[in-house]
Amino acid sequence: MTFELLTGRWLFHPEEGEDWRLEDDHFAKMLEVTGEKFSEDFLKRYPRSVDYFDSTGKLLRIDELFPVSLEEAIANYKLLDNDEIQPAATFIRDCIRFDPKDRPTAEALTIHPWLSNAFTPCATAHNHA
Repeated sequence: MTFELLTGRWLFHPEEGEDWRLEDDHFAKMLEVTGEKFSEDFLKRYPRSVDYFDSTGKLLRIDELFPVSLEEAIANYKLLDNDEIQPAATFIRDCIRFDPKDRPTAEALTIHPWLSNAFTPCATAHNHA
């Protein structure tokens, strides 16, 4: 959602193909942007994973991935200053870690460096009141 608020576009916009389902493409896009892999332990915890992945975490119906970094995806829209891209990407990456055990809590995210000024009242806003 953060990516969408920043860019006005979905981070993952899956499409159905002749040889794959919408869900297959969604997983492929997740793998491409995050650079993560679904661990064997993670896949074992979700019985439906066998519908999409082999035992090594490889997609069953999509053979080739086209990785693009989150930083590149953000930079493509030219909406953030260059010095803001990396911190924003780090925040988003923390939010979309595949394994929920690896994701920071919502409380931890409120103190993320990228949000360091997000909850501080703006001094100029008080001057105009």
